[in-house]
Amino acid sequence: MKVLLAVYLLFMGIMNGCNINNDVRVYLVPQNYQGPLLLIEDPNAKDSIKISGDTILFDFRKSIVLKMRGKFIEGSYSLTNLKYYYIDSLGNKTEIPITFGNYTKIDSNKVYVYLMSSQISSEPTSQCDLISTPKDLLDNGKKQDKLTDSLCSKRPPNSNK
Repeated sequence: MKVLLAVYLLFMGIMNGCNINNDVRVYLVPQNYQGPLLLIEDPNAKDSIKISGDTILFDFRKSIVLKMRGKFIEGSYSLTNLKYYYIDSLGNKTEIPITFGNYTKIDSNKVYVYLMSSQISSEPTSQCDLISTPKDLLDNGKKQDKLTDSLCSKRPPNSNK
């Protein structure tokens, strides 16, 4: 019994020490879009994050690159708190499932979210996930590389933002 209590206390101590966010993050994606979604924290951005209750909304319908004021790229998120949706012109949403590369068991023609979370070296508070079918993943990965490379080249060398 003492061993179970010690294991429980150790587990709870580790869990309390982790930076886990309980916010629900909703990503709105233009209908049928495939490619990168880039999110950048920028203290000088004109748009700030949209929070409603415990939900943070990221609307990519006008641009696949969002520069926003506020702290939102930190800590860990439960997969149940990450929601990606295609949204059509009438506002109807279709959820896009998240995958972690179990490619042998997924439909190669279905669109998935790949939580690649690659960062731009000149933007330390950025994340870039990918929306793609498995069969188009290589081409969409190249789009992601091109996008992040183009943003890096816009920064002067040794700039601090």
